[in-house]
Amino acid sequence: GRGRVRITDFGLAGLAEGIEGEEILAGTPAYMAPEQLVGEGVSVRSDIYSLGLSLYELFTGKQAFPANSSAELTKLQETTPASPSSQVEGFDPAVERIIFRCLEKDPARRPASALAVAAALPGGDPLAAALAAGETPSPEMVAEAGAEGALRPAIGFALVVFTIAGFVGLNLFAGKKNLINRVPLSKPPQALQVEARELIEKLGYPDAPRDTYFNFAYDKDFLQKAGKPDGDPATWDRIESIQPPPIYFYYRESPRYLVPTNWFFNVDESNPPVIISGMVNLRLAPDGRLLFFKAIPPQVDEVKGPGSAPDWNPVLEAAGLDPMDLQISTPTWNPLAGQDRRAAWTGHYPGQDDIEIRAEAASYRGKLVFFRVIFPWTDPGRMQEQDVPAGQAALNITLLVLLGAILVGGSLLARRNLRLGRGDRRGAFRLAVLVFFHVNAVIFLLAHHTPTLPEAGLAFRTISHALFFAGIFWIVYLAVEPYARRLWPEMLISWTRLLDGRFRDPRVGRDILIGGGTAMIVGIAFIGFAFWKVSAGWDPPHPIQGELFILKGMLQTTGILLDYSIGMLIPMLILFILLLFRVILRRQWVAVGGFFLLLTAVGLLQSQDPEVDWVLSVLVNCSFLFLLIRFGLLSIMAFNLFFTLSFSIPFTTDLSLWYSGHVILLLTVPLALAVYAFYISLAGRPVFKDMLAQE
Repeated sequence: GRGRVRITDFGLAGLAEGIEGEEILAGTPAYMAPEQLVGEGVSVRSDIYSLGLSLYELFTGKQAFPANSSAELTKLQETTPASPSSQVEGFDPAVERIIFRCLEKDPARRPASALAVAAALPGGDPLAAALAAGETPSPEMVAEAGAEGALRPAIGFALVVFTIAGFVGLNLFAGKKNLINRVPLSKPPQALQVEARELIEKLGYPDAPRDTYFNFAYDKDFLQKAGKPDGDPATWDRIESIQPPPIYFYYRESPRYLVPTNWFFNVDESNPPVIISGMVNLRLAPDGRLLFFKAIPPQVDEVKGPGSAPDWNPVLEAAGLDPMDLQISTPTWNPLAGQDRRAAWTGHYPGQDDIEIRAEAASYRGKLVFFRVIFPWTDPGRMQEQDVPAGQAALNITLLVLLGAILVGGSLLARRNLRLGRGDRRGAFRLAVLVFFHVNAVIFLLAHHTPTLPEAGLAFRTISHALFFAGIFWIVYLAVEPYARRLWPEMLISWTRLLDGRFRDPRVGRDILIGGGTAMIVGIAFIGFAFWKVSAGWDPPHPIQGELFILKGMLQTTGILLDYSIGMLIPMLILFILLLFRVILRRQWVAVGGFFLLLTAVGLLQSQDPEVDWVLSVLVNCSFLFLLIRFGLLSIMAFNLFFTLSFSIPFTTDLSLWYSGHVILLLTVPLALAVYAFYISLAGRPVFKDMLAQE
C-alpha cells in the first residue's frame, strides 16, 4: 500500500533437483503449477507458473483460478483464465502475453527463467542493467536478453524465398563453372573399378587382391600449368574438349589391407605407400583409357637369367594409342619399381593433334610394372624443388602466428576465466561434445575401413583427433565467451539460445535466415564481378574445383556435408582474434578496423588477381563484420555455411547423371535448414493469414 515490495518466505524454497516424494506437494495449492498439484514433479518452470499466477493477481486484483478445493483447482487449470484485458481497461498487451506464457500447461512452453519474464515485461532489460553496473552478465542472462526476434511474416517469407532462390541460382551458375560438370564423367566409379580390375588381369596380374580402393582426383600438373601467368587463358574456354580431361579415376589394389596414415584415414594414390610386392596402382581417363600403371614386383626372385621380352601392344591399346601412329624413342623416365626392360614412344594424343605426348613403359620378367602417358604439362614430381610463392609463405606464417596465439593465449585466458569462475562451463562442455561426435562422424564416413587389428588403432586415433578438436574449441570457448559476454553480449544471444537447446527459438531462425540471405547477396556480387572482369578484358576465371569425394558415394557425400557444417564453428576462432584486437587496441571501432585490415590482407595473400580481387575481399569482410556486430555469432556461422556450399556443389539440372543423387542430398540439407529457420522465426504465427491481413 505504501509502494514498497514485501518479500515473504515460508521456508519451502529448495533446489528443484532435491525435491521429491511428498515434498513435491508442499506449498500453497492455489499457486501451484499443474504438474506440482498432481505430484508429478517440480522444476524452475513450476515457479514460473506460480509467478504467472502472482502477476495475474497483482495486475487484476483477482485470482486466475478461484477455487474452493484442489480438485476444483485442477479442473480449472485445464481451462484458460479470463484475459486481464477483459477485466482492466487499457491493459498492456505485452504484459498479458507474458502472463499467459507463464500459465502454459506444458512447462516446456513457459519462459525458461524469471529473468526471461523480467526481460519481456515493458521496460525490462536486465542485460543493460548488468552492463551499466559494470558486471559481466551470466550466460542465462544473455540468452534471455533482447527481443524475441520473431520476423514479420511478410519479411520472413521474402527472406526465405530470396535465400532459396539465391542458393539455387548461385549453384546453377557455379555448377556450370565447376570442373566436375565441365569435364565429361560418363562412367560412375563402380563401372571404372570393374574396367580397372579387368585391365589388371589382362596385363598379367590375375590374382584376386585382398583390398581395393578407388576415387577421382584432379590432374594438379595440368591445373597448375594452365593457371600460371604464362599459361594459355583460352584453356578454360575449351576445357570440355581437352583430352584427357583434368579429372582422372585412380584405382589401387593390394595383397594386404590398405591401412592409411593420413589425417582422415582415407586412402589415396600414395597413402599407404606403394611398396608392397603385388600392389598395383593405375589411373584411367573418365572414358576408361589407361593413363598410368604401376606394379610392385616380388621382393625376392630366385629365377636366374634375363626376363623375356614383353608385348607392349596390350598396354598401348589400353591407353588408346595406335603403335602405327607412334615413333619409338629412348626411355628417359625412371620408374621406382624394379625392371629389366624399358621402352618409350612419342606422338600425339588421340583426338588432340595439338598435344604432343610421350609414353614410357617398363617390365620385369615379361610383366608390365610401369606405364605412363606424359603430357607437356606433366612435371617430374620427384625432381621438383618445393617452390612456395612469397604471398603464400607470408600467409602461412600469418596463419601459424594466429594459431599459436589461439592455442597459447586461449589456454591462458581459459585458465584465468575458470579460476575466476566466470567461464560458461556448461556451454563449453556442450560445444566440445558436439565437436567430438561431429569429427568422429566425419572421419568414420570418409575413412577406409578394414577388418584388421589396425582398425582398432584407427578408432583410437579417430577418438584422439576428435578429442583434440573438441579440446581446442573447449579452450577457445572458455577463453572467448566471457569477454564477448562482457563486451559484446548481443553477439551471443541467438548462439547461446541455440547452445541451450532452444532449437525453436524465433531469434535463432531469424539470424540463420539473415546470415544465409547475406551470403546470397555476396555470392551474387561475386558472379557479377566475374562477368565484369571478363567483359573488361581480364582472363577468364579459373574453374571451380568441387569436392571430388562426393563422386565416390552417398556415405562420402554425407561425410563431406558434415565436414562443411563443422566449418560453421570457424567464426568462433575468428571472434577470438577480434577480441584480442579489442583487448590490445582498447577501442571497439579501432579494433574492428584493425581486424578488417587483417582479414583483407589474408584474403589478398591467397588471391590470384590481388589487384582486382581486393574489391571482393572488402565486400566479404564488410558483410562478415556487419553480420557479427549487428546480428551476432550465429548469423556469420550461417553465412559461412551457405556461402561455402554455394560454390562447392557441382549443381546440375541433368538428373540422368549418375552423381545427381549426391548433389540433391547436398542441396536438400541447406534448403531444409532455410525453410525450418523461416518456420521458427515466425514464432507460431500463420504466414499467409497475417500477410493477407496486412494487405
